[in-house]
Amino acid sequence: MRRVFAWNCARGSTRLERAIGVKTNPERGGHVRDVYVRDVTVGQAADAVIEVALNYENKDTGPHFPDVGGHRYSQSACRTGASGRST
Repeated sequence: MRRVFAWNCARGSTRLERAIGVKTNPERGGHVRDVYVRDVTVGQAADAVIEVALNYENKDTGPHFPDVGGHRYSQSACRTGASGRST
């Protein structure tokens, strides 16, 4: 088992779609567990600051249903969202 930690990070780009992405699908399956994210500052994100996709590559059927859990996201901020307004 591996854990993922990210803290005190800054992301920013005019082309950034999302700051944090977790992706899987029923063809891949597997476990995505124990992800800890804290104090992340994002300048601008076009789609989302955090995205968890269980149908990556538009695949929503398959023999291995993804198991995602145990994630902790806290104290993070995005200055500008997709609308261009401050959040």
